[in-house]
Amino acid sequence: MVEMEQVWDRTAAFLRARRATLVALALPALFVPAVIGGLAETAAAQDVGASGGIWMPVRLVVGLLMLWAELAILALAAGLDSPRAALRQAGLRLPVVIGFTLLLTALLLLLAMPAVAILAAYGFDFVAAAAGESVTPSVAAAAWIALYALVLIPLLLWVAARLSLLAPVILQERRGLGAIARTVALTHGLAAKIIGMFLLYGIVSTVLTAATQYAGGTILALIFGSDDGLGVASVLTLLLTTLVETALAVMLWVFTGKLYLAARERQDGTAAHR
Repeated sequence: MVEMEQVWDRTAAFLRARRATLVALALPALFVPAVIGGLAETAAAQDVGASGGIWMPVRLVVGLLMLWAELAILALAAGLDSPRAALRQAGLRLPVVIGFTLLLTALLLLLAMPAVAILAAYGFDFVAAAAGESVTPSVAAAAWIALYALVLIPLLLWVAARLSLLAPVILQERRGLGAIARTVALTHGLAAKIIGMFLLYGIVSTVLTAATQYAGGTILALIFGSDDGLGVASVLTLLLTTLVETALAVMLWVFTGKLYLAARERQDGTAAHR
């Protein structure tokens, strides 16, 4: 049986034992790209027309680099000892992870189609909405969409919990599309616990990030003065917020790796490398 408390203990032990390796990996490959991405978003928001579009490739490269680093951290937590080996494995499996991500995104878009159909049935003006005009759906359409969301959201939480180990399965096991069935098998009986961890992580990360951004930003703005988003106060606030987000991301991926090992040990009956 998989106990979340034991998984957290293994996560904490790994973070303490491999903190130097994790810092050396996360700072250049997670923190720095995230800062660059944040600055690019701010710059793009202040530009208009074609000038804002030059930042899109920057954000794409930053996103791919960060995903590669996150998979490398996951590989370390799931058993690899060498950072070089973890980076190599993450690089090899990165296209597969992207492929699964696109597949799941397409399925999510399909789940949104009933809401689109409801809006269309009640005469929602999609053309005007696409043109940037303020268009309000009818009360009946909003009610039906709310009812659909009440059914869909719990279902999505359950599906997300059952697929939460998809990344380590793709990374550690070469199963093709069978990776979905494998992660569903590994998470059997764990959905409620995983959903609880999702909610706890979401609350903690939101509170910490918001506190850092608003409290730190206010203090820095008082010291250096308010700016347009690219001044000293804003950049320092971005650095502090990104540092917190990086630490939370590392913790999440290490926890996912340790949860995968515990679930694999339960499923296969073999002692996994801690």
